[in-house]
Amino acid sequence: MKKIKNIFYAASIVTAVYFCLKYPKDIGESVENSINRCMTLIIPSMFIFMCITSFITNSGLHRFLGRPLRFISEKFFRIPEEGLAVFILSMIAGYPAGTKLVADSFKNGDINGEQAKRMYCFCFSSGPAFISGTAAGILYPNSNAGLLIFLSVTAGNIITALILSINAPKVAKKNKRNITSVSTGCIIPSVKSASSAMIQMCIMIAAFGGFCCILRLTGILQYISIFTGNILNKNPDEIYNTLMTILEISNIVNLPQMNISLMPVAASLLSFGGICVLMQITALSDKNFSIKMFIRTRLIAAFISGTACRFLLRFLNMHNVKEVVSYNIISDNKYSPLPTIFLIIMMIMLLGTFKNSDKTKADV
Repeated sequence: MKKIKNIFYAASIVTAVYFCLKYPKDIGESVENSINRCMTLIIPSMFIFMCITSFITNSGLHRFLGRPLRFISEKFFRIPEEGLAVFILSMIAGYPAGTKLVADSFKNGDINGEQAKRMYCFCFSSGPAFISGTAAGILYPNSNAGLLIFLSVTAGNIITALILSINAPKVAKKNKRNITSVSTGCIIPSVKSASSAMIQMCIMIAAFGGFCCILRLTGILQYISIFTGNILNKNPDEIYNTLMTILEISNIVNLPQMNISLMPVAASLLSFGGICVLMQITALSDKNFSIKMFIRTRLIAAFISGTACRFLLRFLNMHNVKEVVSYNIISDNKYSPLPTIFLIIMMIMLLGTFKNSDKTKADV
């Protein structure tokens, strides 16, 4: 089995090199488009949030933000008040800021290893800024879609956090005094830390842009899209864009605009985050991070977010959207299982690739 895997990896590398040599212009344009997306969408929507959250953790302010909700934090989520503050901040800052916050909190001694392992799974959100730049700004402009999707993603994380806390140990009482150090000296390290994380994120997005272009040039994604579209009677372009979004979440802007039936799909995809983000958080996390636990949890969270979005569509005012879409789109279309199927298939592949990840980190 290992020999077959090595042959597959070697063949994949040779194929990638071949397409890089034969189609340098196409791959270069794809990387350039990914970089432009980072410059016009990712950095403007997320950088300031990364700086603020980094400053809060470096100064120790997060130790007080969760204090009013200490009872809820310890009794329901089984994490200390500092952990609840990190959870709230991760919902606002967007991924992979939540992963970095959890890693910093563990490093500072605010949470233990067991709590960090759970928190990596639900301190994970696209954030309102990213959603407003994609769903609200491009897919569903002039509507309440951004709020609806953000609430759906948040609901998925809250329910997931509650599920993971069922058998978790109680929070131990701490004797040490909470210390804060709010000063201008925290600003520069916070900006440096946020800049480092942002650069790493954009580099991964650019790399995945080239990787996705190679997949497109091979025709694999197009074949899967056409084949699946014929089986499920779906538009192949819609399936293709969904696959691209699963690979790299910023491709969500390429989904059909003003299509209400795809809003639960968008919520699920944003809740999952995409494989590119998964690679980023793997690099930002520490030894407590479990890739298998994370993937299982995010699949559950994606399903919950999509279900919550479909439920909330009944109550939130989508009048502005309904004016510009046809009746066939607004009609009782069922929530397509297609993204979930793709997610499960690709996650099985990832689990096989990363099956030794937990053991490797444990040995470090």
